[in-house]
Amino acid sequence: MLQSVHQMTVPCYLLDVTWNVVAWNPQAAALFSGWLDVANSPNLLHFMFFHPLAKTLVSDWEERARRVVAEFRAETSHHQKYRRDARLRAQHDAQQRGL
Repeated sequence: MLQSVHQMTVPCYLLDVTWNVVAWNPQAAALFSGWLDVANSPNLLHFMFFHPLAKTLVSDWEERARRVVAEFRAETSHHQKYRRDARLRAQHDAQQRGL
């Protein structure tokens, strides 16, 4: 999967289970300049809700933000190990406080 990220000719990134960005290509780095190139461990959820660049880059931010949360919940809700994951709980709690 890592190789495929770098073979893409359009902005592309790879997320882990908690939606941390673990790999990205140069096109994504250029598009998300100010996020991917400066964050210690960039996270898509954190970007969407706490980074000022998100509302600039994401058209119809409010609708997309709802979809991102729904997608994250759907992706993680059916796995028991995700429910026990301390990182996910901390991330969820931080989002609830920030929204």
